[in-house]
Amino acid sequence: MTEEYQQYLKPERQTMAQRYYSVLDVLYKSNEWENINVIARKANIPHSDRLKKELGNLVERKIIQSWTKVTDKEKKEIKKNQVKAIIRQNNYKITSKGREKFDKINDRCLDSDTRIIFRIRQQEQD
Repeated sequence: MTEEYQQYLKPERQTMAQRYYSVLDVLYKSNEWENINVIARKANIPHSDRLKKELGNLVERKIIQSWTKVTDKEKKEIKKNQVKAIIRQNNYKITSKGREKFDKINDRCLDSDTRIIFRIRQQEQD
């Protein structure tokens, strides 16, 4: 692999679409509240102000839910049922709308060539 090609594999060189897909992939598979640090690590995206803005954009579009937008009563109920501990802020969870969008992208938009371009592995079929 040439150096020129390798620079495009670096996380900081990902397109916004690749980062959004990676974030949704992490949250979709987890189906629990995840901290921004965990999302960044699992999605191979540097934790930065840019990532926070992108997550904020997904929250505004109701694709994901932010822990800061959850009421105190709901937080108590969620903490009872959540397997992982929820610490402070910057926790996110995919919404049902987000799950629908992610399924739609996977099923209809990502042919094998596009998956190669985005470096997305084909999910195993049941």
